[in-house]
Amino acid sequence: MEILLAFVISTGIWFITIREKDKIEKEPVWVLIKTMVKGGVISIILVSVIYLIFILISRDIFNLMNPGYGSVFSKFSFAMLIGISEETAKALTAIWLLRKLKDFDEPVDGMIYGMAVALGFAAIENVQYMMNYTYKVIYTRHFLSVPLHITCGAIWGFGLAVNKYKHKRSSNLVNLFPYIAGAAFLHGIYDFLCFIKASFPYYIVFLVILTIVAYRWGILKIRKLVSISPFLKPGECSQCRTINEPDAKKCSKCGKELPDRAEFYLNDEEKEN
Repeated sequence: MEILLAFVISTGIWFITIREKDKIEKEPVWVLIKTMVKGGVISIILVSVIYLIFILISRDIFNLMNPGYGSVFSKFSFAMLIGISEETAKALTAIWLLRKLKDFDEPVDGMIYGMAVALGFAAIENVQYMMNYTYKVIYTRHFLSVPLHITCGAIWGFGLAVNKYKHKRSSNLVNLFPYIAGAAFLHGIYDFLCFIKASFPYYIVFLVILTIVAYRWGILKIRKLVSISPFLKPGECSQCRTINEPDAKKCSKCGKELPDRAEFYLNDEEKEN
């Protein structure tokens, strides 16, 4: 009962947080939930297959997570392997789920749906950890591991937006590669700090700083994409919704800079080519 309650509360809080970031044209709740559930299940299955392959290659690979086992370099390599495997699995799942989704109709949706898939993955991981170590692990995972997963989803989710609206869509993986790599590296650094905690007592401080900085980056990118939503009227401020002159550079009410939305989108000539 404790595990179920912890799962519902933690997942529910982060789900509401993600949806609230979509300020202009909010995604349908049911569509976002389906994306989260499907994304979590599919990506967990996919990454499990990847791990199984590595286990068959090296049967004691997971021993690297045990304190005192393996060199620092071995732990770092394994952490990066986890980051690459999990972020690639989640990103590929998101690409497949969003390929024909009509509700993906503004740039910020790439990040919103990317974070939803990541939340689904993290929620299933939470259940696995709670079953192994009791429900109390949710206290640290809710404030560290889950936002880390969500931030990684935001990174390649930003790539999904760039791929759809700023670049030609014929080479998804090529366009997304730097974003998946960035998310994998961030994920790997986080796991590496967890692996060396036995010999690095202040690791938790670095985990907190890393999570806060990364999450803040995601929030800033979301705000940027919200400000160029095609659902905003010409000159409309995304923050206070004041209608300014179409060529205004700043909002006359709140002072927020008004970006040139056209710079982010493909023009008609680029689309045809």
